Amino acid sequence: MYNATYPCKNKTHAACSNNVAKQLGMRIIKTIDDGDCFFDTLATYGWAYHYERLERPHQELRQALVDYMEENMGEVAPYVIVNENEGETIDSMIQSLREDMVWNNDMGDLLSQIAAKAFRVNIYIYNVDPPEIRRLRANQMVYPGPPIHMLRINDGHYQLLLPQEDAPHVI
Repeated sequence: MYNATYPCKNKTHAACSNNVAKQLGMRIIKTIDDGDCFFDTLATYGWAYHYERLERPHQELRQALVDYMEENMGEVAPYVIVNENEGETIDSMIQSLREDMVWNNDMGDLLSQIAAKAFRVNIYIYNVDPPEIRRLRANQMVYPGPPIHMLRINDGHYQLLLPQEDAPHVI
């Protein structure tokens, strides 16, 4: 599933993140680690590129993604990992995503794939796990427009990467 690997001699997530951003000619757009960071990166990308499907508050993007999941349950359900011992169901996991500041690390890769399809956007996730960074391409189809590049730190916190020339007008 990972389609590229970047070595990182540094031992900290921050140093590795800065290293890969520099290698890619990008700048890190930081987000608050509050459970909304994935949706915040989508919204920031939408505003940066005036991409209509994503150019709205992160709360609306969260609701739109959950709506898409519910409308396409037959396609989504086989990939959702449910911890039945803790009383989870697919419906309860998806409903918990409706709540602001809620993130389920077990659904991370799945949500990026669903978001790519729902919003018809190319997404690359750079999983920062020293001593390397692995890049995941979330979408199977290729959509028009520049891709979203996200850092995923500690398997759960997302930050946006933007090309140096695009970053200044976003900050």
